[in-house]
Amino acid sequence: MSWERRYRDQVDRVRAQVRATVPEGSRVLVMTRGDESLLRLGRRDGEHFPQSPTGLYAGHYPADGEEAVGHLAELRTDGAEYLVIPAEARWWLEHYPELGAALEKDGELLASDAEAAEIYALSRGGRGSDRSTTALEAARIAPAVGSLLRALLPERAGVVLIGLGAEAVELDDRPCWRLPSEPVEPAIVEARAACAEGARFVVLLHPESRTEALDGRYRPAFAESMKLICRRRLAEVFEVAHG
Repeated sequence: MSWERRYRDQVDRVRAQVRATVPEGSRVLVMTRGDESLLRLGRRDGEHFPQSPTGLYAGHYPADGEEAVGHLAELRTDGAEYLVIPAEARWWLEHYPELGAALEKDGELLASDAEAAEIYALSRGGRGSDRSTTALEAARIAPAVGSLLRALLPERAGVVLIGLGAEAVELDDRPCWRLPSEPVEPAIVEARAACAEGARFVVLLHPESRTEALDGRYRPAFAESMKLICRRRLAEVFEVAHG
């Protein structure tokens, strides 16, 4: 296999890892070395790191670790939420130890794959911190739930997903209805309408800190007319009983 083909395969792995880990709508920094293909991340805003004031690839590396950390802090303050370090760029963490220390202190490693990339969530603090925390929790939930459901549910079976991370769960070509957990009553009505249209499963997604709405209101609403087929830490799966 040629070097170019190996590199293209690695780019594909990086993009797949980001799609499985980072919620849609997020702003993602990628160490690209100027390769625009690494920024094609589906419904996510991919940006170069480092970058020029206009958002283009900077065209050079930071002079030292302090400059690398400062540049990342500027972009994080401006709204960047994640940093992707492809396998071929891991030398940054050795060459700029201050950057690694900053990520350890102010970020969180969400995914690490020797054949793809390391993905960090960036904590911004202050303005927008609630959104960042919510996005981080969704990013934790979605990949695990997606893997569970792809293994558990039949192909092309319709699925209703309710709760944090519903938008980020990947279910291949299964028809999906994705609903927020609040407000409760409209979501229950929409879920039942989806079941009437042919959805076969209803999935309640649980964050680490479970909500009264999911535990105390959704479960009774669905348990009376559906069969609970799976209960895991992050999700409960009900099967619709079609008469």
